Amino acid sequence: MATHKDMASYKIAQLEDLSEAELEGFIMSNAGTDDARFVLGRLMIEGSSDKVEKNENKGLNWLKEAVKKGHQPSVEYKTYWDIRFDRQPKLERIRANLEEAVREADSTRAANTLAELNHASSGGNAESLANLTPEARKAAEAAKAIAAQYYMISAVQGDVVGMHWIGVFYHEGFGVAKVMDKAIDFLTKASNEGNGQSFYQLYLIHSGKEGQD
Repeated sequence: MATHKDMASYKIAQLEDLSEAELEGFIMSNAGTDDARFVLGRLMIEGSSDKVEKNENKGLNWLKEAVKKGHQPSVEYKTYWDIRFDRQPKLERIRANLEEAVREADSTRAANTLAELNHASSGGNAESLANLTPEARKAAEAAKAIAAQYYMISAVQGDVVGMHWIGVFYHEGFGVAKVMDKAIDFLTKASNEGNGQSFYQLYLIHSGKEGQD
């Protein structure tokens, strides 16, 4: 049986193979790590291990301990739990946590979520924007640019969602200048990964039906 000193060098995947008692004993020892708190909390919440009993409340408490210490995987996991299950999610805190996940951990998932949040608040098409107040229109235009920024971060990391949407943005001039070569490049990469929406967008471009959705 591994000692607590041995466990201190374990990666998250190795910790996931431990039992609830082993993880709790390790956490309580001087060698305990926030990785262990994260793993035990997540396994308790998800009930995905036959070695750890499902207990959502207890799991959340372990996660919160790791979050207080700035443990990035715990912060990101708890943020997505809040998005899905918190009855009154604190949007500003969620945004801040996602931004930290992108900045500190290069999280593609967080980048895509931030892009989606800004995309959704960008005011829609030109006709919709025309009906907004000047202040609201300015905020919507800023949201477009931020959405493009985060989709680009995701695309550079090779994520198909990011590649598709930054391709669409370059195609439509949404949040970025309209640059067809870049649109085709990103959409082709996403299409090659099996994304059907990207394939359709390429059809619109090559058929001369730009701007149609």
